[in-house]
Amino acid sequence: MLTERQVVTIPLSGTLSPGINLRNFELVGIQVPVLTSCNLFLHGGVAADRGGTEPGSANYTRLFDAAGAASYTIAAGPGSLSLAPSVIIGGFHWARLETSVVQAAARDFTIALKKYVR
Repeated sequence: MLTERQVVTIPLSGTLSPGINLRNFELVGIQVPVLTSCNLFLHGGVAADRGGTEPGSANYTRLFDAAGAASYTIAAGPGSLSLAPSVIIGGFHWARLETSVVQAAARDFTIALKKYVR
């Protein structure tokens, strides 16, 4: 498996990360730093144009479980964690992370990606 990584930061007093470029990649893991206790949500977005430009903020939406019953939510209490999202993000070019509460410091998330080999 060919893997790459991206690092995205939720800023001090922020709740949203910048976009994670998924074009030609599959999201396989997220390393979550120590957070102000919160719920962590995953958003998906489709590229704004054929060139793959990141969509505007309003064009990201929370991802829901396969049954559509609940948003894909991770309870992130004190301490760091690593997770392998079980949600399928196949049709989205971009993803981002959201916390349910503002963060007391800037938080760096390491994103593990698997490159599609064609």
